[in-house]
Amino acid sequence: MRHHRKWLSVLTIVTISIFGVVCPISLIHAQDDVIPFVVRTASGPGKLDPLDAYDSESIETIMQVCEGLYMYNYSSSEMESIPCLAASMGTWSLDMLNLTIELKQGVTFHEGSPFNAQAVKWNFDRLQFWTYGFDVDHDGDLENHDLGTASKFLFEQKGVPILNRTEILDVYTVRFVLNTPSAIWVKLLAFIGCAIVLPDPDFEMGSTFFNRIDINDELIGTGPFMLTEYIFDNEVVFDYNPNYHMPWGDDHIEKMIYLIVPDDVTASLAVLNHEIHWGAVDSDYDSTGPYDPALIELARKAAVVYFIQMNLYTIKDDYRYASSFIWNHTYFLEEVLGGRHYELHVPIPDGMQHHLADFAGEPYHDYEIAQDILLASTDPEIISNLTSCGLHGTGLSASSTRAEWRAVAESANPLAEFNYTRYQSGLVELVGILLQDYLKDIGIKLVILDAMPWDDWVVDFLENPESHKRLAYSFGGWGPEYNDPINMIEPLYGTNASENSFMLDNSTWNDKLIATYSATELTSPTRKELFHEIQEDFCKIHVPSLYLLQLGGSISFNRDYLDQDSIGDLLNIFGDLYWFNVKFTPPPTSPFKVFDVLLTIGLVAIGITLTITIISITRRAKLKEGSTTRVSRRTIYCPECGAKSNKKLDICVYCGKILKENEVRKYMDEFDPQIPDNVIKFCPICGSLTKNQKCTKCGKEIIKQ
Repeated sequence: MRHHRKWLSVLTIVTISIFGVVCPISLIHAQDDVIPFVVRTASGPGKLDPLDAYDSESIETIMQVCEGLYMYNYSSSEMESIPCLAASMGTWSLDMLNLTIELKQGVTFHEGSPFNAQAVKWNFDRLQFWTYGFDVDHDGDLENHDLGTASKFLFEQKGVPILNRTEILDVYTVRFVLNTPSAIWVKLLAFIGCAIVLPDPDFEMGSTFFNRIDINDELIGTGPFMLTEYIFDNEVVFDYNPNYHMPWGDDHIEKMIYLIVPDDVTASLAVLNHEIHWGAVDSDYDSTGPYDPALIELARKAAVVYFIQMNLYTIKDDYRYASSFIWNHTYFLEEVLGGRHYELHVPIPDGMQHHLADFAGEPYHDYEIAQDILLASTDPEIISNLTSCGLHGTGLSASSTRAEWRAVAESANPLAEFNYTRYQSGLVELVGILLQDYLKDIGIKLVILDAMPWDDWVVDFLENPESHKRLAYSFGGWGPEYNDPINMIEPLYGTNASENSFMLDNSTWNDKLIATYSATELTSPTRKELFHEIQEDFCKIHVPSLYLLQLGGSISFNRDYLDQDSIGDLLNIFGDLYWFNVKFTPPPTSPFKVFDVLLTIGLVAIGITLTITIISITRRAKLKEGSTTRVSRRTIYCPECGAKSNKKLDICVYCGKILKENEVRKYMDEFDPQIPDNVIKFCPICGSLTKNQKCTKCGKEIIKQ
């Protein structure tokens, strides 16, 4: 009986697979002639709790259903925070420790419950319980859940929890009392971790307060879409919220399906067949098939940046400043990387608030400016080296040609000599080779050291401040944890910052960084003015890095189904999928719908017949051979619940793309060179990269068998 059940299960799976491939999605989900908008995703959400979501698939699902008091302005080039469930941007106290916010009235959760100040307080009390502690029993002691959350670290500032308490002033007014002045609180209120979920009944501390919202639980928010169904590893289904607190426009999305298709080939066929409306076609198919004018790909900028680190202890100021003008961005971006990424000179990427460009002294490629910086140096050592460098000690001057500067670098007596410390990565090696050549234009010899394994690099340099003095030039990359410019600067360049391997320790500089936490657009200087000043100081005074690029990305969709003029919100640098303003304009339904259904049924019947035949032959062959061979599979045990999973975890955390075996190295080299071959593994809890069997984001131990 066991064997019959086994073959019946196989037959059922194959039948469903065949039906899923040949039957149009629009037929399966047709309800009241509503054609669903279909989005391809490589995997489904791993979590449904806003407090604990950190992977892109989970966040993209939750943000359709739940929203915060504020949201990012996706129609703006700076993505600043704007009111969402709040009626306005609120009022700060003079000491920046109290933020009072009036709430929108008449808003309801998807099941009809009213949204009000009690709901806000319950959600933020829950946030405190799951992060840095909340006085549950009013005894003066803070209690918190041992598991914590993936985004816990975002809710502290300089080691101090940002939120002290949430107060209800009236039915539609709340006040956040903070432990420390924090302008970034406005940005965090738009972050997914602060999204509002339906509280426990009567706003008591019940099951939802003390437990995570599980993947099998019902997720209820106030957002533009309602989560109708989640079929694990198959699809996530949304219906629009007819009672949404913002007015829907014409041709809005009524039904949406996140179709989970791990395989690029299968997804490409569905896109080419116009059954998936949002998703890319694999390059193998795109180049061989006929041109389809309906399928379009638009480039967008991403928030990830790459740079060359220049250690302040090892490399003198004028050498670093001159080095910032020798990099040929045009050649690197166009010829080496194929024109898919963007030039960047400052730490804050274009598309984030307070990005600065086109200022006096901004570093760009001009080796003559770099030479002039060194010739004008007042540093005694540099002056001495300029007069005595070169093979015969003839030195360098304003009359020296480019060839003479390069000859000095190649001689046994260069103007200066530094190392390039690196880990194993093709892109990191290529950058070193280019840097070695470009530095010759200012007489500097660069010695490229042997590559070390990534784990050794982390232990020897990133986690060991004593080794920073051994660094000169090296490669770095960074992506923000949340949408605020301070997160692009302070974690890297702040005094005692966790990632500060540049040895940048300047009190004036650090005071400016700290000042941004309490500055607003009403203070003097304003927060914008502070960040502009910080970026100029970065490029012209401290110069701890030479920025190489801002990562590029793209969006791909079918313009027969989507109005191209309505997708501007989706070009944001974080890749957030905000569908509210998108116009869904599918072509008229085929008049041969009945014929399509009959054809589908016939194809399914043929598939079932072939499947039964194959299974029968296979069974006989196995019985004849008496084979008892078992297929060994990799099993991952969830450190949180102990559940097994045989699913391959080879999903890129930046773009969600399923990586083909023969493309893994090439892809990871190009888009994240900090990840060597032997650590391309992903955490089953939060979807982030793992190292030494631990998740680099949530810290959970990954136990493999």
